[in-house]
Amino acid sequence: MRKTSFNRGWRISPPTGLAALMGGAPAESRTVTLPLDLMLEKDRRADSPNGGANGFYPSVAASMEKEFDIPADWENQWVGFEFEGVYMHASVFTNGDYA
Repeated sequence: MRKTSFNRGWRISPPTGLAALMGGAPAESRTVTLPLDLMLEKDRRADSPNGGANGFYPSVAASMEKEFDIPADWENQWVGFEFEGVYMHASVFTNGDYA
């Protein structure tokens, strides 16, 4: 088995779909390297809707995308993606299809 880091080159932008209903969003689209905790980019507030459960940070939602090429030698091989530290309500799509 071969493991490859997939952390660089993610594009983050304001949320779409159901995630757009969850609240705060990144200020603009940009390229990021994972891991990334968007909450830490926001100001802590005593009146945060989640209170101390989120360390008084507001909830944040975003859409993240990554484009990559599949090497020809991967043809007819099983390829899996492992996402560590993904929090609640995450959805993964591959080529527009729900994975």
